[in-house]
Amino acid sequence: MGVWHIAGLGKSPRAVTVPLTCIYLLLKAAKKNEKARKFFELSGKETAEKKGEPEGIVLFTSEEIAQGELSELDIEITDIWFSTKGKILPKIIQRYISKLLEYLFGDEDISMPELYFVKVDPFNFDDCFPIIYATINAFGFGSGKELWGNVVAGTNQINASILISGTYSGAI
Repeated sequence: MGVWHIAGLGKSPRAVTVPLTCIYLLLKAAKKNEKARKFFELSGKETAEKKGEPEGIVLFTSEEIAQGELSELDIEITDIWFSTKGKILPKIIQRYISKLLEYLFGDEDISMPELYFVKVDPFNFDDCFPIIYATINAFGFGSGKELWGNVVAGTNQINASILISGTYSGAI
């Protein structure tokens, strides 16, 4: 049983990395602080030291962003904390999370979450909803997965699909 994060991804990786950074900072604090530990009390894995740890991240985005072919992204993106630079958003997110885990946890037993980038037409609700609903429903009850929805990133169509799918399935 693990926690899976569901989110949209636009042109800013920070909309995904900032909420995940908060989760990992809380996980680090939970190792020594009872109040932080209570945040994850009913969450995720069976063992106390693994509660709340992200197992996977599913990001719904355009084909261009998922493939790293976004031609209008002519500037390098640099994250503020680790100065991870690049133009290909999936690689930036992966490198950032890897550096964050190394920085916060070092050799402790915490694993890199699985990352999935799912192609949707980000401006077409009729395309987004069935794909996002099918994904969320697949993680639904009985799968042993806990879903956390992030509607900070992505387009309105992606976020509406996440919210409606989470409501219909009751999984988020």
